[in-house]
This record gives sequence, C-alpha cells and structure tokens, in this order.
Amino acid sequence: MVRGPLPALLLTLPVLLAASAVQEPPSREEAVNAAIERGVAFLLSTQNRDGSWGVDIEERTSTIHDLRDGSCALAVYTLLKCGLAGGHPAIQRALAFLLENTPTRTYATGVQLHALGALHDPAQKKRMQELLAILLDLLANGGWDYPGAGRPDLSNTQVAALGLRAAHAAGLSVPKATWGELVGLTLRYQERPVEIPGTALLPREKRRMAGFSYEPEGKATASMTTAGLTILGIATEDPLRVDHRFDVQIEEARALALNWLEQHYSVEGNPEGDGSWHCYYLYGLERVGALNGITKIGAHDWYLDGAAQLLKEQRDDGGWRNDDDPPWPWPLMTANTSFALLFLRKATLPVITGQRREPLYRLEGPDSDVWLVVDGKQSWTMWITGFAPVVAGRFGGDKSASGVPANVRVQAVEWWIDGELAGKVAGDPARPWKDDRYPLKFQPKKGGTLEVECRVSALDPSGAPCELRSKPLGVRSDLVLEPWMLEYARDAASSAFRGQEFTITVSSEESQFHPKGDLFDGLQGSSWWAKQDDQEPWIRVESVKGLHLKELWLSPAASNERWRKDCAVFDEVELRINDAKVPLVVRMESDWRLKTKVALGKPMLVRKLELRVRHTPEPGKYVGFAEIEGR
Repeated sequence: MVRGPLPALLLTLPVLLAASAVQEPPSREEAVNAAIERGVAFLLSTQNRDGSWGVDIEERTSTIHDLRDGSCALAVYTLLKCGLAGGHPAIQRALAFLLENTPTRTYATGVQLHALGALHDPAQKKRMQELLAILLDLLANGGWDYPGAGRPDLSNTQVAALGLRAAHAAGLSVPKATWGELVGLTLRYQERPVEIPGTALLPREKRRMAGFSYEPEGKATASMTTAGLTILGIATEDPLRVDHRFDVQIEEARALALNWLEQHYSVEGNPEGDGSWHCYYLYGLERVGALNGITKIGAHDWYLDGAAQLLKEQRDDGGWRNDDDPPWPWPLMTANTSFALLFLRKATLPVITGQRREPLYRLEGPDSDVWLVVDGKQSWTMWITGFAPVVAGRFGGDKSASGVPANVRVQAVEWWIDGELAGKVAGDPARPWKDDRYPLKFQPKKGGTLEVECRVSALDPSGAPCELRSKPLGVRSDLVLEPWMLEYARDAASSAFRGQEFTITVSSEESQFHPKGDLFDGLQGSSWWAKQDDQEPWIRVESVKGLHLKELWLSPAASNERWRKDCAVFDEVELRINDAKVPLVVRMESDWRLKTKVALGKPMLVRKLELRVRHTPEPGKYVGFAEIEGR
C-alpha cells in the first residue's frame, strides 16, 4: 500500500525550451505534491500577526466553539504532517501563542494534544499530561461536547479519541477503563442495522449496514460514520487498550459501518449529510483507511478518487473552503485546507516530519524577457535560465527549439528584492550570452512573500546599451524568525484593556463579522472594519473609572497576507486623549505586519481616547484595526 506522496522533488536545472514546446503532463504523484505545496503556502500566508490561525473572521459569531486554540492547533498539526520541522518559525510562533493559554474544552484540548504529539518533543510531555487530565475530567463530567451545548456528540468524541491516541503514543498513561468507556459511548451513535437492497446481479444478497450519527438516534451521515470507524480503529489499534469481551461487538459495528460507506460511497459532498463538511468527511475517510488497513471501500480506491476530487476543488490561492458564506458553518478556510492536506498527505499513517523541501520558484514564460529560478531555502539562490523567444527574435538569435538569443552581450545582472538592490553580478560584454547563470546568494531578513526581479544590462546587436527585465516573481520567505514574532504571540493577556469596563463607539461597522468588540478581544485573527463608504473612520473609547496607560499599540486590520488583500494600508492616525484640543498625529509603521507603538510620555489616567484614520480610500478595500492594546 502506498503511504502517501513524497515531499516535493528537487527539480534539475531547466533546459531552455521554445514557448511552443509540448511538456508532459505531471504524474498523479507530482500533481498531489504540487497541491500540497500550494496548500502549505496558503496556510503560511494566513498565519496571523500573533502567530495564531486564531479564528477565521467569518467564525466570530459562534459562541459554542473553542476557536482560539483549536484552529491554531489544527494548522500546526497539518503543517507538521506536511513536513515542516518543529523549529520552523511558523510552528514556533504558533506554539508560543498556544502555550500562553490553557484550553478547557474538548475540541481545543484534543487537537492541541494531537499537534504536540506530532512534534515528538519530550519537552512537551508535561503540557500533554496537563491536557490529558483535562480530557479525562471532561469525560467524567458528562462526556465530550462543545462549550454550552450540554450534550456530548460524536464529533467531539472523535477529537477526544485522537487526543487520547496522541497522549498514549507520547508515553502517557490512559486508563484502560477510559478506552472501554470510549467504545461504549461510540456505539450509542450507531443506527439500527438495515438490510442492503440486492442488486440485479445479486438480487438475494443478504447484507446489513448501519452508519453513525452526530447524536444518538440521529440520521447517519458519511462524516459521522467515518468518525465512528475512526474511534473504533483507535480503540483497537493496540490490543491491550480494550477488554477482549468487546471484540465481537466492535467487529460487528465495524463491518456494518463499512457496508454503509460502501453503499453510500462518494468523494463528492458528504453523503447523507451537509456538504459543507465535505473536506472533514474526506479526512475521516483517510483515517478509516489508515486505522483499518484498507485501500478500498468496496471496489473503490478511496485515495485515488478523493485526491482527484480535492485537486479539482483547490482554489487559485492554494486553499480549500466552502463556496458560500452562511452564518453556519462558514467558509472554514483554515479547517478545510487542513483537512484536505491531511487527506492528501495520508497523515494518520506514520510519516517523518521535517522532510519538506522548499520549492523552486520558476519564471519561464513568453511574457517575461528574462527567465529565472529561485531556490527558496533558508538562504536563497537565484539564477538566470534564459530569455524569452521574443528576445531571441529581437537580437537575431536562433528561434528554434533552444530559443537562445545569440547576440545578447551581458554587461551586468542586477537582482532586486522588494524594490531594493540585493546584489549585482558582472557580465562579459565581449562575448555573446550562451548559458551563464549569474547566480546570487541572498539571505532574507523578513518573512512573507517577497518580489524578486532580475534586470540585465546588455548591448543590443548595434552595440547600444539596453535593459532586459524579468516580471516580478513572488517568493515566500518562511524561515526567518523575526524579533517581533514571539513577542506578539505572547501579548494577548498583557493589554490594560483586558477585563476593564468601557464603552466603544465607531463611525461604522462593515458587517456582523467585523464588530467593534473585536478591537479589544486579544486576538489578531479578528478585527473591526469600517464600511467602504466611510470617508473618515473613527473609534472612541470611554471609561468612567479611566485606565492608567503609558503607551498604546495599534495593529492594522490586515493581520496576515490574505487579509492584506482586502484591507487598506494607511499612514497616519489622529489620536486625542481625554479632552485634548490638538490631536497627536501618529505615523503608522511602514511594514503593515508590525504594530505601531504610541508612547504617551508618562503614565496618565485615560478616560477617553479617540482615533481618526487619515487615509486615501482604495477601491474595494476596507480600513480598520485588528487590535488596540494599552500598556
């Protein structure tokens, strides 16, 4: 059985090809690896300023999910399973964020156990023991459910089982009685067996099936049937976990559920359930295959079918999400992308983390005069691979298969990163270019997507100087742990506004998903946005008792690269404190990822503060703040 695609293969130096050359289509493994790389890049681009994946902005109306830690831990687990090392800056930032808070509910606790277990780091064992105790207490107090729901459900029970599995694998002791109780709870969610209708070929076929439901006595769905099978697989993974008197009951339940999946088999939607949980269902199917050692559901190769479906559904930005934008269950950008990647990576099977190779970034097309490649490791290497065929035509070169412009005489090659000159490599104008690479090593100093541009100073066929330029090529820099990153991850509880009573008034609110209360919730993943037609956005905060402050910290609404596309950057803010007649003009940090510190000079009692944004409206973009903190 194939145990999942390998990390992306290191590509060899390219051979120059004409624009009309026919390339072989990628193999299935290559296509899956490319999808995984794009999905990982999407998750990295959506990590918030405080190191979290926090909450998807659309999820802010929910009161029943423990989202602060759950979403972040799920992303950490996914990235580790996709090959990121535990020392990767994204993982370190997220861990700093998670360890500043102790979850108290099933989802966040179970998924965090899952994530810490994937680190294989003995230093996390104490934290995992603490989380295991919380899970066991939740079971003792009535079962595994969502905060405020007051009733256990199979989805949370599955998350708890995954957490227990991670704790056991880390060497922690899970009471044998807990495994038995887990099985007993799970079987309550299986529907009563019914006969499978016979087929034309087998009209007298006598088989029965029984799926699992979200609540006892509920309607069976594919996602919950995979959840039930997952739990039974975990319970029997180690023969010492469950008393053997359960064996016959478990095997019968497993056979009935597998028959149900075969009868309702599809990799589209969520058979018999809400299609919004499609990716969740597919990841459940992956766990069923891994824990039960099966490569097929009936005659269907679940991995080949599911992988093909997910490749069709991957968005242009590399992520997966629901098409609509309902109040429930939201687009689920982080969760659906994680579930899709975990399916593609066959994450339930043992894999070695830390083996992901950074991709090669290529720019080799007819619309870029200069062709180049960037090897995006911790220290970048970039080089020229050739010129577009149109350049060969202009310079009198061979326009056959090689496309080599024989008369380009290179004087110098400049490499520009984010609009700044990173390095210059001398050429040799005395001879025509053939296959010189003009490589440059570059050490990124900041994270995010940086634009690489190559400018070639050359002599045309007449001997006159000219310049050839590549198009800008976006290259991700994810291996730089900048000084502010861990600091921001630990800031959530340090604001003077936390736990204080004050009144917030704003000029406008874009929607219920970007309310004013998000300005002071301690999370960078949620934010207040003013309406697009609000020409002078402002915020007023008033407190009867007042707050003693010596500085303010302002965080722009764009807390990650994805939201940067929706949120405008502004240069200045007018700040009035108490009844000051003349406002203080605050210059915002030029790097939108950073918070802007406003020093008040000396500690002062602040009863009222007002912020007014000075900005030039940008069509289609919003103005707002992710967080206002006081120190």
